[in-house]
Amino acid sequence: MLASALADPRRFLGLFPAGAILDEAQRAPELFSYLQSIVDRDRAMGAWLAGVRSAQELAISSLRGPLFETWAVAEALKLRHHLRLDARLFFWRDKIGSEVDLLIERSQQVQTVDIKVGQTVAGDWFAALRKYEALRSAAASQPEPAAQVLPQPRPVLVDAGSVSQTRDVADVCPWHQWPARVAQLLQSSASFSPVSPRGWRMN
Repeated sequence: MLASALADPRRFLGLFPAGAILDEAQRAPELFSYLQSIVDRDRAMGAWLAGVRSAQELAISSLRGPLFETWAVAEALKLRHHLRLDARLFFWRDKIGSEVDLLIERSQQVQTVDIKVGQTVAGDWFAALRKYEALRSAAASQPEPAAQVLPQPRPVLVDAGSVSQTRDVADVCPWHQWPARVAQLLQSSASFSPVSPRGWRMN
């Protein structure tokens, strides 16, 4: 299924005229430009493709999390294209399923972003970010001889709440601030080499 989506995104989407659930859509980034043209024609199309027909259904749907995550990643992809930036987008997952939803690499700097659909911040939301940052710190302690290792930017956690927060692990960004925040992240620049743990995959 993934190979088909990557090989011919337009044909792949055409296989589902009645709609489809695109969970973990960031694994096939080629789909987003085609999906964007659909969503641009009808802003509710993304939810419709997933079978959600109303705000009430969305509030209780098991697809609420995947839809929220896909929206947040799509904002990054859309802005990268619109602003004509060369930032590269990845996600990170280890062998036991710990995952950071979005890594933004630009000017050799890596910004970590995790995405949670809840409105009340929970301590366990930061588990994957903590793990990634611990692995990155360990890798940074043993850099390659020619590498210049400097502090990485603070992680960001996007949620469905309404309040910005600063936690010990990450800055919490509410959903309505995400488009402006991701534009800023995409355009930020630095001049040092990232040291990243094994396990990233490109979006």
